Amino acid sequence: MPSKFRLLSDWIESNGGPLVLTSTQNAKAWRGGFWEDESSHYRAACNVKGWTGLILIEGHQFAVLNDLPLPTIAANVDDSTLLIRWLYAESDEELLGAAADWVSRFDSKSVPACEIELACRPGSLVIFDSAYDGTADHGGATFEIEYPAESIRTSMVEADEQTAFLVDRLV
Repeated sequence: MPSKFRLLSDWIESNGGPLVLTSTQNAKAWRGGFWEDESSHYRAACNVKGWTGLILIEGHQFAVLNDLPLPTIAANVDDSTLLIRWLYAESDEELLGAAADWVSRFDSKSVPACEIELACRPGSLVIFDSAYDGTADHGGATFEIEYPAESIRTSMVEADEQTAFLVDRLV
């Protein structure tokens, strides 16, 4: 991996639903819930269309990383934070190697498959299973970002026949 590619978290997964990304302060507003409860935050996250979406709760922004419960890891590259979601690969080493290679060849003018506005200041972010309360010990991951971000740009990358991933760039 290039020296500028630095992992910020361990791999995390949900128990079946989408993952949620927000600041550690905003996480306190997330109440998770059950699908049957029409007012649950979990149900709202499950209703997000596309790979990435935005939910506002009590004035706080929550990015929803939708689709299957994909193993996800946070990384820092130059002035960007990446969330790498594992679609398929022989091993995590191959997937991370492909992600690092993609970063080294990335064209900032390429059009992402999905983009949402999300204001993130430098500091602590947390990513966790949307079914859980945001204050619970839920097996999520907390990591620091060094640069502000105004949006999340999601792209699908098929590195080769054995390796594919979604990458969410906080820019």
